[in-house]
Order: sequence, then structure tokens, then C-alpha cells
Amino acid sequence: MRSIREPIQAIFDMCDQLSAAVDAHLSGDRVSAAKHFLAADCPAVWEWGGPRSYYVQQNVRVKSPAGDSSRLPSYKRSGRDAPSPIMQSELLRRDGYRCRYCGIPVVPARVRKVAHQLYPEAVRWKDGDYKGQHAGLQALWLQFDHVVPVSHGGSTTLDNLVVTCHLCNFGKWNFTLRQLELEDPRLRPPEPIAWDGLNRLLQSSPEPTATPMAARKTAFPRKEKVPMPKRISQPDAGLPAFFLPGAWISSGYIFTPQLEGRERWFKLGPSVYGKAVERAGQTGVLVRCEMQEFARRGMDAQRYCAFSSDDDPPVSEIGGASRIQ
Repeated sequence: MRSIREPIQAIFDMCDQLSAAVDAHLSGDRVSAAKHFLAADCPAVWEWGGPRSYYVQQNVRVKSPAGDSSRLPSYKRSGRDAPSPIMQSELLRRDGYRCRYCGIPVVPARVRKVAHQLYPEAVRWKDGDYKGQHAGLQALWLQFDHVVPVSHGGSTTLDNLVVTCHLCNFGKWNFTLRQLELEDPRLRPPEPIAWDGLNRLLQSSPEPTATPMAARKTAFPRKEKVPMPKRISQPDAGLPAFFLPGAWISSGYIFTPQLEGRERWFKLGPSVYGKAVERAGQTGVLVRCEMQEFARRGMDAQRYCAFSSDDDPPVSEIGGASRIQ
């Protein structure tokens, strides 16, 4: 198979609606633009893309294929998960705004954010609530996939990355091509199409910016600052430990970069403890919490276990912060 699920005609009809919406906006016809955006919020497209990416286990066809690669401990995995901005530009230049697996057009998140800011009613979007998101822009959400998963030793390099849509990236998750019985998209040359990812919307509508300081002071009077502890007192030391690469702690929360496709956050408290650490030269946060905290966020907890075997590196204290060596 080329992709997890064969594209349906409704996807390409929806692309026409999105393109017409952007053209109407650029011509100053906001009423028509809103109508086209609403028409692109197609239930059939959501049914095509949504369930297959949410319940990723159903995409696995062979659990343990003969001769397949095996999962590596987190400390043996190479590189960062998310490609750098420069690398993303190179991938788009090579692949165009088209999924290398199923071939549907894709739209960058920054375009969707601008569309939502301009037409909040027609382009609905609730972070973390998939059913509260615009079906068309969710299905066409531009992603970058590691063909050989990082968890299986894949590297974050141009020859292991391809442009994908939401379904093909999240539906593939960290499973291998053999487990999903998918063809290797790298064996087919890129086939760019005449689709600009709707980036032309940004020409007359700059990306969202912060509210001017003067307006913020009027709308949000300054409140007395309450010191926030950088670290919450450590809970039961028996809780599992996890390492989140690239994460940081701010104002009582743990924030992550893009892990498994998107950014996430954890609120520090009695059941979640975190502290800044460094592991094998990579900074991040050591988290102690129940595995259910990861499951709630759609993450594979085993992927981030800090002490999954006796071979995992020990923790030692340096300069008031823990460091995993």
C-alpha cells in the first residue's frame, strides 16, 4: 500500500473550497470567503482522516514482522525529533506541498492560524480537541515524518524525512513501514503539484502577532505577581521517571517542543514532578509521574522512559540541577 488510507474525492473538492476562500479574501470579499471556509469543514473528510489517526493501533497490520528493526532505548536514539526550520524549507523545496504517502495537498499550521484569526467562526480550531477543529485544515495539516522512526534508530536527516499530511504522520506514529505494510515513499520520486499550501493568504494577512503593549495594559490590568516555584516538591520517588528532550519549565508548567508531532504541556503538582536536566549532551526535563499522564496526551510513555533498563545512565547532581550522563 502507498498510504494508510486511500484519499477520497471529498478531500480534493474541499481543497477547491479552501482555495476559493483564500482568493475571495484576497479580493476583499469576506462574506464569500467565510462561506467557502465553512463548506470546506466537511464531515466526510473528518471521518476519513480523524479516527484513523486517533486510534493508531488499528493501522498496524503485522505486529512483529520478520526481519524488522526493533525499538531502541531512548538514550540510544539519534538526533532531535523535529527538523529545524532550515531543514523544513529544504523538504518543502524538494517535496512541495503534497503528502509523499497519499498524495493529498497540505497546508502549513501558520496559514491555518491566520485563517482562524481572520474567520474564527468559519475556521474553528480548539487545540487538543480534534472534534473541535476544522475538518479540512486538520486533514491537510502539513507534517514531517521520519520514514524510519526515531524510536527504531531513524535519524532527523533529509534522506529520512518526507512531507506528509495529518493522517499519514499521526496514523503512522512510531510504527515501521513493515508493521503497517506501507511502501517506502522514498522509492518514488517527489511529484510536486501546483499548490502553494495557501501561503498566499499570508501576503495580505500577516501572521498573528502579540497584542500591542498599550492595549494589553488597558485590557489586562497588571496583577500582583505571585512567585511561582520552579520546582514542585518531589512526589513519591517510586513514580516512573521520563526524559522529555528539549522541554523546559516555566511558571509551574513543563512545556515540550514538538514530540510525536505536536507540542504539549504538563502542570507541575503533587502528582507531576519535573526538573531541568541534561542527558548525553541534550537538555530537557526529567519528569516523575504516572504513565497515564502520557496516555492522556496521546504519547507513548515507553518512548520517554529514563530508566528502562540497568544499562540506562545514572543521575548525578551538578550545579544544583540533575544531569543524566
